[in-house]
Amino acid sequence: MANCSIFFDTNVIEAQFSHDKVNLMFHNRIVPNQLFHEVTNYIKNNGLEAKVNLFISCISWEEMSLHLKENYKVSKDKFAKFIEAFNKAYGDTLDISYDFKNNSFEEYNNYLETIKNEFLTANNCKLIDFPRDVECFEQLVDKCVHKQAPFQKAKAGGKDFSDAGFKDAVIFETIVRHKRDSGSACIFVTTDGDFREVEGIHICSNIGVFQETITQILGLQNIDTVRNRFNDDYIRGTIIEETGNVYDESVSTFEVLDINPIAEEDGLFDVTIKAIINEAIYNIKCRYETYSNSVDVEDYSIKNE
Repeated sequence: MANCSIFFDTNVIEAQFSHDKVNLMFHNRIVPNQLFHEVTNYIKNNGLEAKVNLFISCISWEEMSLHLKENYKVSKDKFAKFIEAFNKAYGDTLDISYDFKNNSFEEYNNYLETIKNEFLTANNCKLIDFPRDVECFEQLVDKCVHKQAPFQKAKAGGKDFSDAGFKDAVIFETIVRHKRDSGSACIFVTTDGDFREVEGIHICSNIGVFQETITQILGLQNIDTVRNRFNDDYIRGTIIEETGNVYDESVSTFEVLDINPIAEEDGLFDVTIKAIINEAIYNIKCRYETYSNSVDVEDYSIKNE
């Protein structure tokens, strides 16, 4: 099971831009904003794919879909009026021809489903539904009545309302329920400031906060330290000698394949080593203790002796 679950908010999985005061979205593929790319690139570049799961709540997914559909219709209509105005202005001195591959709204909906599925597959993201039981409903009502985050006070018609932010509250309860059921640490990547006061979930609004958070959750700093320790000739020599060999020029390869915290508070790590000794490939399982800088070989196998 992954050590950490990462959830992306609507404002992170969709990108918008404007041209000449017209708000536009990308309609040929699902384009997330820069923060999404920064987070997923950090995960890939640090080899953390096996340690994390990426999630998008069904509510965020449907909200993004609705935004795309609304923007498609509005921007397509504005484009047609723009062309009509220029044809009127230039008359027979201008010949403009264009074609939308998705001419009807139904065609666009079908195309949208295709590019949504492509996005989920390409980014290894899973959709997660919101809780539909009475317990969740009662919790939402209680938070709404007591104005707990992410519910917020809003004014309308001269009255104060404390139920603004219902969608955000449902997304948050989805993450809370997932944390409870899976036992996984949860990070919510969002640029929405209404989540700053919530408890129990790590909120990350930029890549710097995300890096600090994921480092703390997965113990990456300790892992990096352990990896560097295995560059030491003393550690390498100890390991090679415990396999019945000598740490000399016969060792052509010494590579740390994997590091897993066992009891991080005690400084204990399981480390997997690949070594090539006299052209034989050794797969070595070690237990490393950071405080004493000691290592013990627990098991090893030889592939092509």
